[in-house]
Amino acid sequence: TQAVDRTTRRGVSETGDLLKALESSGGRLIALDDGIDSDLMGFADRMRFIMAGELAREERDRISKRTRRGKDEARRRGSFQGGRMAFGLVKDPTAPYGVAVEPEAAAAFRSIVEDIIRGASLATACATMNQAGFLTGNGNLWTSGVLSKTLRRPFLIGHRYQAGDLLRDEDGTPIQVTEPIISEAMFCRVDKVVRSRVSSSPNQQPGQRTMKSGSFLLSGLLRCHCGSAMRSAESGR
Repeated sequence: TQAVDRTTRRGVSETGDLLKALESSGGRLIALDDGIDSDLMGFADRMRFIMAGELAREERDRISKRTRRGKDEARRRGSFQGGRMAFGLVKDPTAPYGVAVEPEAAAAFRSIVEDIIRGASLATACATMNQAGFLTGNGNLWTSGVLSKTLRRPFLIGHRYQAGDLLRDEDGTPIQVTEPIISEAMFCRVDKVVRSRVSSSPNQQPGQRTMKSGSFLLSGLLRCHCGSAMRSAESGR
C-alpha cells in the first residue's frame, strides 16, 4: 500500500488489530509513503504505524464534520440538496436556491393544465406530454396517477418542501424558490377540476368524494396564528 491511512482510518483499535492479524497469519504490509515494513518493525515503527492510523481517523472525522456543517448550512439557506429534479426544473448554480425553471418544459406543462381546465382528461394530457417527448422528473412516461399527484405539488408555484414542510423564512412565510411554472390561480383552478372528477366510493352517499388525508390543496401552506399547521377535513356538505 502507499500509506497506512489508505489501509485504515479507524484509529488505534483497528491498527492494533491489523498488527495482530499480520503477526498471527505471517502476512506482510509495506507502507511506501510512511517507510514502514511490518517484517522489519521495531517498537518505534509499531508506534508510528499506530499513530498514522490515529491521525487518519482524526482527519476522517474532521472531513465528516466539515461536510455535515456544509450540508446543514446549505439546508438552512434552502439550497438544492441533490437528488432528482422535479419536472420542469433544472440545476442552476447561479440561481439563489440552486434550481431554475426550464422554459420549454414549463410552457408544455402550462399548456396541458389549460387543457385540463377546459375539460381534457388526465389521460389525454399525459398522451400529449409523452408524444411531445416530455418525461416525468423520474424519466418515465406520464400516467394519470403521476400527473394527478404532480398537479398538487407546490413546486409548480415556486415553493419547495424541506424536512417535511415548506421552506419558509423567519416569519414562517413560504419562500419563493423559483419562478412559478403555473400561476397560483391556475394551480387552484386545476385542483378544483381534478377533485371534482374523483369517482364516488360505493359506500358513500351521492355527492361525497373520497379524499386521502393531507391531499387537500394548500395543505402545509396555511398556518394558524399560534404557528401550528392548519389541517383540513371534509364534512360531505
